[in-house]
Amino acid sequence: MADATVERRPRLSLGRLRFSDDTEASFSDYYFEQSLPFTRLAIVLAILLYALFGILDLFIVPDVVSQIWLIRYAIFCPAALLVLRLTFTRWFKPIIQPTLSALAVLCGLGIVAMIAIADASGGFLYYAGLLLVIPWLYSVLRLRFWYATAAAVMIVAGYEVVAIWLKQTPLEILLNNNFFFLSSTIIGMVAGYTIERGIRTDFLQRHLIEAQREELAAHNVHLDSALQRTLDEVRRQAAEIQASRT
Repeated sequence: MADATVERRPRLSLGRLRFSDDTEASFSDYYFEQSLPFTRLAIVLAILLYALFGILDLFIVPDVVSQIWLIRYAIFCPAALLVLRLTFTRWFKPIIQPTLSALAVLCGLGIVAMIAIADASGGFLYYAGLLLVIPWLYSVLRLRFWYATAAAVMIVAGYEVVAIWLKQTPLEILLNNNFFFLSSTIIGMVAGYTIERGIRTDFLQRHLIEAQREELAAHNVHLDSALQRTLDEVRRQAAEIQASRT
């Protein structure tokens, strides 16, 4: 029985984060249920930090603070609040991954826009915010690995465009920033892959346990039926023997 269950068990090959179609659909439901509380926490955390960092704007870029605050309080925070509200509706489940991916891109490109608006010294400081966004979208937000990677690539591309062509960042600073930025992205990718693979492995274990439980229940029903037939046969033979003696 156990061998037959193992043969039918869905498998997760190394380096591939996908099951067969039927199993993948079941996993998507499982992933949604497991991730939703963390996703809501991640959105609330992003709103709080994005808003609180506005205090630093007064000291770092006082001359363009109104434009920076427009990005913080008129674009990202309302969008994040809208997504947070959407998580409590039935419409969120089918669109969770593209919606969260878009929110992550908005979060990162919002900081890239701040870099573009700020003067040179202020822009160099705002780049550090991107080092917070990458691990946030890979681990806390609970984006699936490939959605998170797509969002990270768009954020990195946006930064490169601004840093190279718009701000003309000095080469040594650009190399330094890219070293840390890309290192943060690589660490985020490893973390995101590890988290999703761990959740998929847990799903497989639960799937196997449930399959074994169902087989055991079916086996017990079969044994009960066989035992009942045996008891009925014994009673019938006992009745015949009793009848022959009278």
